[in-house]
Amino acid sequence: MTADVDLAGAPDRALAHITPSRHGLLFMAPMPGGKWRLIISVRSPGGQRPDPPTLSEVQAHLRRRGLPRATVTTVHKSAGVLLHHGLADDFGRGSVALAGDAAHVHSPAGGMGMNTGIQDAYDLAATLAAVHGGADAYAMLAGYRRRRMAAARQVVGFTDRLMRLVSLDTRAVHVVRTAAFALAGLVPPLGRRAALMVSCVTRTPARTGAPRLPSP
Repeated sequence: MTADVDLAGAPDRALAHITPSRHGLLFMAPMPGGKWRLIISVRSPGGQRPDPPTLSEVQAHLRRRGLPRATVTTVHKSAGVLLHHGLADDFGRGSVALAGDAAHVHSPAGGMGMNTGIQDAYDLAATLAAVHGGADAYAMLAGYRRRRMAAARQVVGFTDRLMRLVSLDTRAVHVVRTAAFALAGLVPPLGRRAALMVSCVTRTPARTGAPRLPSP
């Protein structure tokens, strides 16, 4: 479930916060205007999309996840989201190219779908600029499809494994998961690696043969 809320007694607004618990993951990100974006993982009976949470339900989820001092004062909007992951069979055909949500879908947590879509758009813009400059259109679009499918497949796989991990609610998994989050925060190389994965930084254009956008 997602909710944009006003909170009294909220944690530090200079940071995004991830709180793993036996009840599921809570992700909190500060938003403009003093709001908070909450992403709350819940089990949905029968695999159905959950109903948008009410103010009292959001408050109950915060308390169960260890934030008893945070009080929800306003819910500006909320939604139930059924998590699923998908990847197009191909990122283009002929003169048609796919990018963003038309090509891959992800969990909203971490903005990984958004980040991957932005990178699709950059690569496609640079590819079309190269074609406009005289490069072979077939070869360039085939290269775009190959690069972005590989990157999206990697991200979709990572997202699926991550959401499976955070959705498990046994005590043993909770202990290991909490330790992993703590270790990533204490060991800088692990933290940087985790940040790059969530940012969907897979390979640089120079290493994949992707074109670069020309300078303005």
